[in-house]
Amino acid sequence: RLASLNPHATMSMTRRLLEAHSRGFWEAEESAIEELQELYADLESRIEGVHY
Repeated sequence: RLASLNPHATMSMTRRLLEAHSRGFWEAEESAIEELQELYADLESRIEGVHY
C-alpha cells in the first residue's frame, strides 16, 4: 500500500535496505533481497514513467 501512496518514500527505503545489505550491515535471505531488487526496479520504472 505504501508503494501506491508514496512511491518515492518506498523507493528510498528500499534503496537503504539494499545498501545496508551490500555493506554487510543487514543479513537477509537471498529471496528477500531479490524481492527488494524487483520492487526497486518496478518503482523506478513507475516513477520515471517507463512502461514495459
